[in-house]
Amino acid sequence: MKKILLLAVLLISLNVFTQIDYPRFDVDSLGQTVVVMTIEQAQVLDNKAEMLALFESMNSDINEYQEFCVKVINEKEEVIAKQDIQIKNLSDLNSNKDDQIENLKSQIVNYQVKETMWSEEVLNKDKEIKLHKEKINKQRNRMILGGSIGGAIISGLIAIILFI
Repeated sequence: MKKILLLAVLLISLNVFTQIDYPRFDVDSLGQTVVVMTIEQAQVLDNKAEMLALFESMNSDINEYQEFCVKVINEKEEVIAKQDIQIKNLSDLNSNKDDQIENLKSQIVNYQVKETMWSEEVLNKDKEIKLHKEKINKQRNRMILGGSIGGAIISGLIAIILFI
């Protein structure tokens, strides 16, 4: 049992010491400096290198996508700016239209007021013409009556003068 326990402790300690020493720098038979590591460490390093390559390709894809998104956003902002200008112009035209409508309404009211004044003026002129016609008729009647009476008196006076 002591031997099994001693063997287990030896294997554990050997395993612990071997893990601590790796990875390490070493010189090979050609005199080049190399890194010595365990198979597990090499696999982890290989997996990380593959992941790094994938991340770099994803990063380039993301950069292309980001540039495309920025381009699309810029185009949309230009369209929005143009539409804002068009909306402002249409709003100005709408307010101008409202002002013109109000101006035309006030002109209509002014024309209606003038028309009523002209109608009253025409009625007054008609009354004035009627009064003048009545005066003319009275003057004509007086003139005819006065001329007739005057003619009769003159005829009578001439007859009296002639017969006397």
